[in-house]
Amino acid sequence: MSHLTETAKAVEGTGSLRSSTTNVARNFGSLLLGRFGSQALGFLTNAYLARRIAPGGFGAVGLAQSVISCLALFSDAGLGLIAVREGAQNPSRIQDLIGSITGLRLLISFALLPVGLIAAAFLPFSESSRAVLRVFAITLPLQALAVDWVFRALQRMYYATIVQIFVALLTLVLTLAFVRTPHHLLRVPWLSFLTSLGGCGLAVYLLGKAGYKLSVNLRLGDSWRYLQQSLPLCAATFALVLYYQANCMIVGKVHGDTEVGMYTAAYRAATVFFGLTWLYFTAMAPALMELYARSQAAAAALLRESVRLTAAAGCGVAVVGAAASGLIVNIVFGAAFSAARPAFAVLLFSGTLAAIAHNWAQLAIAAHREKLIMRATLSGGIANLIVCCILIGRFASLGAAIGNLTGELVVACVLILSWPAESGLRALKPAAAPAALAALALLAGSQVTGWGSLANPCVTAAVYAAGLVMTGTVGARDLRLLRAALQKPTATDTCQ
Repeated sequence: MSHLTETAKAVEGTGSLRSSTTNVARNFGSLLLGRFGSQALGFLTNAYLARRIAPGGFGAVGLAQSVISCLALFSDAGLGLIAVREGAQNPSRIQDLIGSITGLRLLISFALLPVGLIAAAFLPFSESSRAVLRVFAITLPLQALAVDWVFRALQRMYYATIVQIFVALLTLVLTLAFVRTPHHLLRVPWLSFLTSLGGCGLAVYLLGKAGYKLSVNLRLGDSWRYLQQSLPLCAATFALVLYYQANCMIVGKVHGDTEVGMYTAAYRAATVFFGLTWLYFTAMAPALMELYARSQAAAAALLRESVRLTAAAGCGVAVVGAAASGLIVNIVFGAAFSAARPAFAVLLFSGTLAAIAHNWAQLAIAAHREKLIMRATLSGGIANLIVCCILIGRFASLGAAIGNLTGELVVACVLILSWPAESGLRALKPAAAPAALAALALLAGSQVTGWGSLANPCVTAAVYAAGLVMTGTVGARDLRLLRAALQKPTATDTCQ
């Protein structure tokens, strides 16, 4: 009888894994549409604004937005991820979660509101930037009303995509209608307030379509418990921001502004290359969290699949980007930034390590081990600073990039080695083939460096892609998954 029970559980786990992987692909497609659609509309908005409010006004808006983004980080305090996990693992509690999470986020945002107003008075910005910041600060409570985490927990990312594109389109339309001269600068943050309000209204409507309603119900016991779980995530995110700033400060202190420019250019270019990776994790995380609550064995299987995909994609980005680093840097930033090429190549490999290790970070959230992420981030940060202090004097921006790589390696080791073998080192095994193929592809590409600027990246990409297919790392199963993701959701999918 026990044998039959184990067999039933195995079959159920396999079915859950298949459904989860299909949902991940479908969710990723929805998020991808939302990201590209909103970015395209955002680009049009920014291009129009830059011409209408002049460089000074555009800079004032940029400075104010940078301050508000930091306040928004603390306003959320990692609660969004905790809410996604709780909702994915306990769908019956989502309505209660909406009230508790919304109430807590509102409380934090109202506490931060005077911080934004005080910052507007004392930061060493122009009066225009301060005036814009005061209005942007008022939008913090509206951001607290965002319910996109509910759509993520329910794995209905298309609702989040609808809201994202609607807000971007509304912003463009209102900007075209009401911002025409530099004198209209202060209209920009007020339009942002209106579009945030419109986005909240649409999200609440879609929330009703999903069977829920917006509510505020602040419970001190629940709030304290959620904060205890979310603050390590908030601290880890803030620490990552500080790592980059610390590296810039060390490079600037030792070598001056020029080398800071090289490191900044390399860092930003590498970040763009891995933008889709983090979008993938937004799609994958709810599926992993839901699966972990039902079957840890099935969650470990999904983890291995995710490691295979992120390793295959990350190693490919790293080796092709490194092979084309000179060409990319010259095209994007100009010949004056050619010295940033080595740092850019190293940061690409750093991004690959970060992408692979992030699978275990998501597993830690699913298993209520948020402090593990903070411990790993702290360990990586210390390693990064030590290496930077040793190498920056001699290698400048390249030394800072090596510090990043070392830090990500330490983070990966702490995250992976903190799990039993089944969910730790064994789950890392699917990354071995992409890593070996990446080394082979780099070696093959280096043999044709004298054939022209495109020869190296083309040969590298061809060898790596052929290796993925020949070793079965990427194959027919991925095409079947893609086809399933593109199919119309069934009634069962919708219920899930």
